[in-house]
Amino acid sequence: MAMKSIVGLLEYVKEGWKINIRLIDYVNEPHCNCTMSYIANSIYALFNRVAAIQDADAVERIPPVNPDCPPRLILKDGEKAPRVLIIGGGLAGMSAALELSERGFEVVIREANPILGGRLDSKKTQPLLPLDPTEFYADHGFHAWFVNSYHQFGDIINRLGLNDQLQAWEKTDIVFRNYNAEAIVSQGPYPLNLINVLRTSTNMNYLTSLRIMGIATDSAFYDYSKIYEDWDEYSVEEWAEKRGIDKAYYDIVVKPVGAVTLSKVQGFSAAEMQNMMQIFFLAGPGADVRFTTKQSFYKSLLEPWRNRLLQNGVRIERSKPVKALRMQDGVCEGIDGEPETYDYTIMAADLPGAKSILEGTVDACMDKKSGTLATKLREPVSKCKIAPPYKILKVWLKGLLPADKYPAIIETPEHSPLNEIVQYHMLQDEYKEFAAEKGIGCWEFHLYALEDKEWSSFTEAKDVWKKLAPIVHEIVPEMADFEVRGYHMNQYENFPDFSKGQHKFRPQYSAPSSIGIKKLVMAGDWLQTSFPSFIMERAVSTGRLAANEVLREYGVREVELRVVSSYGPGLAAVGRKWIAGLTAKWWGTGKSA
Repeated sequence: MAMKSIVGLLEYVKEGWKINIRLIDYVNEPHCNCTMSYIANSIYALFNRVAAIQDADAVERIPPVNPDCPPRLILKDGEKAPRVLIIGGGLAGMSAALELSERGFEVVIREANPILGGRLDSKKTQPLLPLDPTEFYADHGFHAWFVNSYHQFGDIINRLGLNDQLQAWEKTDIVFRNYNAEAIVSQGPYPLNLINVLRTSTNMNYLTSLRIMGIATDSAFYDYSKIYEDWDEYSVEEWAEKRGIDKAYYDIVVKPVGAVTLSKVQGFSAAEMQNMMQIFFLAGPGADVRFTTKQSFYKSLLEPWRNRLLQNGVRIERSKPVKALRMQDGVCEGIDGEPETYDYTIMAADLPGAKSILEGTVDACMDKKSGTLATKLREPVSKCKIAPPYKILKVWLKGLLPADKYPAIIETPEHSPLNEIVQYHMLQDEYKEFAAEKGIGCWEFHLYALEDKEWSSFTEAKDVWKKLAPIVHEIVPEMADFEVRGYHMNQYENFPDFSKGQHKFRPQYSAPSSIGIKKLVMAGDWLQTSFPSFIMERAVSTGRLAANEVLREYGVREVELRVVSSYGPGLAAVGRKWIAGLTAKWWGTGKSA
């Protein structure tokens, strides 16, 4: 197979160099000459052929380790189903609950907040009172799904029959202070998507590609098994400096990607950045295709998901935080101070919640063995940092912008602390209908990494808007004439920090059992996984992994996982390891270069 692929590649090279068509549309004219056009076009044609190989390598499958076991619990007459406690009703907890409840387990979810969903929750609000009693669902904050890379999430959406609730987000519109505005469309598999970004850019051109060869090579020959060892002790800025990255490419492409993590981009891990590039852009054809919901997260996703759990017999307890686990002789039995006993516990709390629960568990342990094990589990988790606070501000304004001039979603990486503007009246049905009827639009503003004390100290939405409005009006001058009709603001400090050096502290889902704690497993977006994952998909995937540990324990077949390839797209099917070895000698790694 390898020989056949190499022979095929040579044929592609031969055919690619034969092609000589006009490249005036692909190369910026000030730099264009016949030789450059010929070479650029030949390379384009070559990779267009080679890229077709990627699709087969884009997805990896993690099959059940116990394929011969039954797909559901088989209980004897009079035998009760095992009881599983899930602490946390976010995506990780709801994912685990779905898998277990569909296979016959008795599941209880304990959620500290009054609503399910974690970072996809939706709150009812009446922002226009007293003049207008209209009620809206206000999401935690705008999110999008990379549907061709979020495999577990996509599977759940399919199973719940919710594909008709999604709509495509086709391009990334970005405004800057120091560059022309960009509308980035990452079409095609690597490297065609990179070529197309440069081809259509208002600030970059093909010469830029010569100044990003270092990081392009790192991405092409990405290897998940080595990425943290090589690059997690480097920040994105240090990686860019080491590889001599073009400044425009760094500002226009790299920084906006890092900003969505809510961490300070300057200290963001170079390993995590390369993971994001692999997952969101390089993992295969269509990796960058994104979707968002047509209605609120509650209506489009969480309500149907919750209803399925209720149909499966899941008991959902909201507004009931857990302070500590009850452990006896190294076995997790339930919640400290409560009489109910469970056969298994999945701790699917967010990072602040997990830190608090483990701290309380250490204090609550009555026997030496449990105390020692709980302390051992707590230690690395206590070193996991939480990202700076962030605010999501919604403002209802009398007036609408021309849709052909201002897109629904605008990223603003150079207007700190503002990172994103979302026009909800262009995205979600209830906001669209209200805007059409009354001429009142709803704008959402994302303010990330609020380390400035003044910004983080504001508790009233109107005070935040007063300080933010001049920045917004710089981007959208027409909004200065719009009248404010209402506000809604969410404030959080619960997102994991992905700064350099953090990966070594993140446990895996199976960390409790690996150190000797029985009947306890973890899930959440703050954990690490043995395959590329990030944010929402990591939460859903670790929920499934946690459920699989319970399924194995009770002799039920695991649920298969489909995950992003652990290898980059650089000539993946034609001697990846051999080529990667040569590349390591040429370019070095984070440790040796």
